[in-house]
Amino acid sequence: MIPVMTRKILIVSVYLLFSFALIGLIVYETKPILIKWCLGTARYIGSPIDATLYTNGRLNKNGYVYRINHYWNGAPANGFLLALKEYDTQGILPKA
Repeated sequence: MIPVMTRKILIVSVYLLFSFALIGLIVYETKPILIKWCLGTARYIGSPIDATLYTNGRLNKNGYVYRINHYWNGAPANGFLLALKEYDTQGILPKA
């Protein structure tokens, strides 16, 4: 028979473990960048640059353009990153 105090500690420990696992799963599904930030693998891109963005020949005010100076491994790069607000939560671009 397990003593009452040890049993209470065990129950609280299991409850906390499941609570943290559930919170971690929710964060992973809704905001995966937080997990990357906590692990130190997230990349800070910086602030958007001033750019006029046209999509399909029309002015698009629902997007950002970022200047990329280096790749994740530190190698130099010369490019831009386009972020469109309408696809920001989906994480995908539409197929052409």
